[in-house]
Amino acid sequence: MALVLDASMVAAWLLPEEHSQAAEDLIAGLDGPCPVPSLFWHEVRSILLIAERRGRIGAGEALTALGR
Repeated sequence: MALVLDASMVAAWLLPEEHSQAAEDLIAGLDGPCPVPSLFWHEVRSILLIAERRGRIGAGEALTALGR
């Protein structure tokens, strides 16, 4: 069974207040690339930029998170 990763899972993995051990475990258990929805990168970028604008993450952390 293929896992389709969505932006909410990435938010739970990257944002401190959204942190989820279940997300960490799931992502750590991936053994290779998995499919993502067509708007995945746009959604992740939006989540990170809004988090930065609202002060949930520091300036520049969005770029660092995208590199993770």
